[in-house]
Amino acid sequence: MDVFTPEQLARLVDASGDALVSIYLPTARAGRETRQGPIRLKNLVAEAEERLATRGADQGVLDRVRSRIDDYGFWQHQSEGLAILTGAGRHVELRLPAAFEELVVVGERFHVKPLLANLDRGRRYFVLALSENDVRLVEATRSTAAEVERDDVPESLAAALWYEDPEPALQYHATARGGAQTSYHGHGLGEDDTADRRRRFLRAVDDGVTTLLAGSRAPLVLAGAERTQAAYREVSRYEGLAGEGIDGNPEHLSVDELHARSWPIVAARFAAATAEAAARYQALAGTGRAGDDPAEVALAAHDGRVETLLVSPHVAAWGRFDAAERLAEQHDSRQPGDRDLADAAAAATFRTGGRVLVVDDPADVPSRTALAAIYRY
Repeated sequence: MDVFTPEQLARLVDASGDALVSIYLPTARAGRETRQGPIRLKNLVAEAEERLATRGADQGVLDRVRSRIDDYGFWQHQSEGLAILTGAGRHVELRLPAAFEELVVVGERFHVKPLLANLDRGRRYFVLALSENDVRLVEATRSTAAEVERDDVPESLAAALWYEDPEPALQYHATARGGAQTSYHGHGLGEDDTADRRRRFLRAVDDGVTTLLAGSRAPLVLAGAERTQAAYREVSRYEGLAGEGIDGNPEHLSVDELHARSWPIVAARFAAATAEAAARYQALAGTGRAGDDPAEVALAAHDGRVETLLVSPHVAAWGRFDAAERLAEQHDSRQPGDRDLADAAAAATFRTGGRVLVVDDPADVPSRTALAAIYRY
């Protein structure tokens, strides 16, 4: 599974061209369902080809996408959803814990709204399972969870400090834990290692996690022995550490078990954050400190004025937006060259340190449009 960051969203929203292709489809991590992925992608590519032909655009933009259809290894390493965005010199593939509906969009801009939920702190969080033998990072939502591929995060104490004592890093074997597990036989955390050695290990883990989650403030739930959790909290620089963790040795807990035990820790926090934001918007509406006009909100977000944005992923606000010319206007229907003002507002809010909360039902956005913004000033 991949990590999708606000920086990636901003680059995708800012991209433009004659024919940018956005493809979304549900996928499966394992089992017979993985066979459906190539079939779905083949059908979506055919649909994209028709739309490109209608626009008189170059079909070569889909070459890299076509190569994935028969790539067996590619389909064996998926999450719940796959997004492929290609064109104008960009090609992005994202395996994310969101079961996207099948969708193809061809236009002058990438269609990124289905990706917003993967950045919403009200939907996404992480679990760091931490022990001497095994370090795992899991990305989760209320209904999904998958382990994150993380080359920058050491897999164990021995792997982190191999340059000090390379022998233990080479002594491992595979064990079952819903898949392969690396089990190291060397100095154990809290046993023969000194406090300084443990601290360097935990700092190496935190450096990797902080780098991997750069730009994110999603909650991070720790799973591990109480002493390990306490030591990690002392060295961690990540702002989103949850106050409560999962106690005990996490080495034999599956991803699903970590998900089941972590969701209650963050659920109340998420619900309260969304309810509080909606109430604040309603209290500030009409005072100049809140707004719901998509054009106005898009410009305000670009200027860094949006503190909190509530947005529905199911409603688009098409219009023209040019920050350099201070131009923003909404249209009743999509016109050539239009972009989704809600996408632009969300990307700019993330970029300037604001908070974006994705609300599933448009009726639950406390405004007359698909978005509601609380301004900093």
